[in-house]
Amino acid sequence: MKKNTSTGPRTPQGKVISSQNARTHGLASAGLYIPPGMEMEFQMLRVSLFQNILPETGLEEFHFNRYLIANWNLHRAELRLAELAAQDADPFSADRDKSLDQEYDRVMRYRSRYEGTARTCLRELKFLQSTRHLHQVLPNQSNKPERPKLTNPTQTLKLANRTHPKPDKDSWKASPHPPADPRRYTEWMFEQEIRRQYPRK
Repeated sequence: MKKNTSTGPRTPQGKVISSQNARTHGLASAGLYIPPGMEMEFQMLRVSLFQNILPETGLEEFHFNRYLIANWNLHRAELRLAELAAQDADPFSADRDKSLDQEYDRVMRYRSRYEGTARTCLRELKFLQSTRHLHQVLPNQSNKPERPKLTNPTQTLKLANRTHPKPDKDSWKASPHPPADPRRYTEWMFEQEIRRQYPRK
């Protein structure tokens, strides 16, 4: 019995070509695929999304790139669905071409997958930028210990409420330190200003 002596491509060029074997239609590829002739369309989408999100940190850029790819593939899936509809593959039509049902269902699955990825990335971007903005608006307190990069004030507050008894309802207003909950920050600042102008004896 003859053994299979093939070990796959060995040269860098061969490995690059082999890595593209799964790109039969581009929708399932892990990386970014831009069909020839659609380069300008992709750049317009990228610029539009970038101007609306403006990622700054490396982690924000990572999720932005995933968001961009998901939206690009979602756009391509919509174009493919329009092509199938033009070929009488519309599932709502009684006279549809049933031979295209499998292709239509496949593209629909890819579209749902990219919609979920886009929602997840956008949620992560909102969280990262909200946390970054919170760190910028809170007063800088040099005597406080350095906060780990992935710490979220709101989640820290929720954890503290679960593991420690809750203080009096309004005791956080009198605290010299800003509250961890960003929704209470404005109210805390107002209380501090009242106490400064009208000190209690």
